[in-house]
Amino acid sequence: MDIINAFLRTFLIHGYAEKFQLDWAIRLPSVMEKLTEQIPPLGELRSGPVLFQPDECRFGGDNGWTSVIFLGNDWELLLHEILTYAVADIWFKSTFLSILLTYLLHHAIRIVRLLCGEQNISDRTLVDKRFLI
Repeated sequence: MDIINAFLRTFLIHGYAEKFQLDWAIRLPSVMEKLTEQIPPLGELRSGPVLFQPDECRFGGDNGWTSVIFLGNDWELLLHEILTYAVADIWFKSTFLSILLTYLLHHAIRIVRLLCGEQNISDRTLVDKRFLI
């Protein structure tokens, strides 16, 4: 652990810039990259310093990585399920059908997040999908 700490301390003070051409830079994303949530172009990542981009809070204090998972979205999910039940109950006037629809929609959202979230994490972190457990 001490080796990793020493490496990180030296890296952060640009200690490896001259000897190993290992440096870092802070890059602010453009407005278009913020709107489309794009990663930096691969050519820029391969032929230059390590890029750091600041995590900015969006829409209710959400960090970038938590928008991919359910972590921290408990109230939004609960509100969605309550509203789904209420609207279904008004439409169908059947408690059983409303509960069934809410249950099915909850699991559909969970499955979509499972399938799309893994691909999204793989694309944004530049880690191959095979390495995600």
